[in-house]
Amino acid sequence: MRIGSDGWEDRAAPSSNEGRPRFDARNRHSRMCRLKRAAHRAIDGGGGMAQGSLVKRGSGGMVIYRSFRNTDPPLLAELLRAHVGRIDLPSHVTVDLLEQLVFAKLYFDYDGLILACEGERLLGFVHAGFGTDPAGDRLDRRIGVIAWLLMRPDAATPELAGELIQQAEAYLRQRGAQRLIAGSLRPNCPFYAGILGLAEPPGVSQFDELFERALLSLGFHPQLRTITHQRTLPDFEAPIDRRQMEIRRRMIVEATVDVPTRTWWEACLWNEFELTRLDAMPRGSKQPAASAVFRALEAAGFSAAYRGAGLIDITVDENYRRRGLAVYLLSEACRQFSRQGMTHLFALVRTGDLPAEGLLAKVGFKPVFHGTLYEK
Repeated sequence: MRIGSDGWEDRAAPSSNEGRPRFDARNRHSRMCRLKRAAHRAIDGGGGMAQGSLVKRGSGGMVIYRSFRNTDPPLLAELLRAHVGRIDLPSHVTVDLLEQLVFAKLYFDYDGLILACEGERLLGFVHAGFGTDPAGDRLDRRIGVIAWLLMRPDAATPELAGELIQQAEAYLRQRGAQRLIAGSLRPNCPFYAGILGLAEPPGVSQFDELFERALLSLGFHPQLRTITHQRTLPDFEAPIDRRQMEIRRRMIVEATVDVPTRTWWEACLWNEFELTRLDAMPRGSKQPAASAVFRALEAAGFSAAYRGAGLIDITVDENYRRRGLAVYLLSEACRQFSRQGMTHLFALVRTGDLPAEGLLAKVGFKPVFHGTLYEK
């Protein structure tokens, strides 16, 4: 349904393929995830690094480096909760949330999640996976990704962090990785969408200082930086000028709720989140002049620290660029999300992307934290 600039109405995603490529991978991915969960539960004990557990003496005793086991989720959830208060993490992490967003991934490998333990006490973990091919159809095992390293605040030492990263490197190299990336960042973001970062994982977060220092000491180099921006919605006022007034007269906005993902990889990233697409349409036309896709911050069945959304994509047809249309569409999103009771909208941009940074500034977004992508 289309309505004018006074608002827009939700509608279910159509079953046809009108006007844009569609790949309804979300239902298939969800079914496969349920099968994988059942298989995980059927494995007694689980895990076991291919090279065997490694035992080393730490500052407080013997430290065992081993792969993930079925009994580990409560330990991992407790470790994440030890970092409560970080703006880039959920306010409350549960075993069920980790199950839904991490362990149920089709490509989750026990050996890729490596834990450092002292007796029954979890000191920290590193999680490694793989990137995707350009089409988003399958994993590309030539691209190894060290997605995240996290330590207990009272056990965070450079020695432990360095050993975990080296274990992750060995895991990736043994499985064919030729390029090593540190930090989850689209498109090479196998894990932690919805947990790390706000709109999306930012690479290595500025709050993971030990992770960064360990990477630098092991020969990784920063490749690019990201900035996550925030726009509070209760106080939002849309920019008003002659150009924006003209756009409002000429355009209508259409919203599509629960948008299907276009590729297998997008389904892996966003399957557990409601996606909404806004299209700015010239009056009398069926072709969008600009489109933006947002994801709900909270996964299905869970609450997030903020009631809001993350901007994950915005495009403007080349025939309509440099006319203020992106500002109009993003302003309309802020206005309507605010009416729905949302309080925050987030967006991630890469530093140096001046058009994106300028767009966010015009709509009143403010930078809140940065991330860095490392490579070796």
